[in-house]
Amino acid sequence: MLATNLGFSIVFLEGLKSLGFNPTEQEIEGVFHLWKYIGFLLGIPHDYLPENEIQAISELYQWTMTQAPADEDTKALALALMNEPLTASYPKGQWHKKLQVKIHLGYNNYFMKKRACDLMGLPMTYFRYLPYLTRSINAFWENRVLRHPDHYSKAVSQGRKRQEKIKYLFLKGHGKHHLKYGG
Repeated sequence: MLATNLGFSIVFLEGLKSLGFNPTEQEIEGVFHLWKYIGFLLGIPHDYLPENEIQAISELYQWTMTQAPADEDTKALALALMNEPLTASYPKGQWHKKLQVKIHLGYNNYFMKKRACDLMGLPMTYFRYLPYLTRSINAFWENRVLRHPDHYSKAVSQGRKRQEKIKYLFLKGHGKHHLKYGG
């Protein structure tokens, strides 16, 4: 349970940073506060839950060093997750679904690197270069948005609209009567 909690806190934050985002200290503190509360509600002992990045990195390191290497169950789960877009309700087109698999593999290749992907039986893809482009674009926009409060508010609003649209598409499917959103 602690590993999952760390995945949604420190691993999430490190992923954002490696994709060109610069969370503020207040945002980082908020993420740890949220996941400490959720972990407490789930029954993780309070003293195991990290308060900050340094504690979280230490906890993640200790947990990672005690894990066995990938076994057949790990590989089966990795392959099932790899193929998940093929059965999702969105996108509708089969070629879109196959493209999603390749894009997701590209991000796995980027974050986990070749050795870990090989250990889990995940193939390499040319889409592994996509996150580098994404990181550059995100860093440019992050820099622009953080310099101007008006830009920040607008970006938050637009981002929320995009989240709602994606949520709708994945939960309800994509059809003729989809909701109209501004993003």
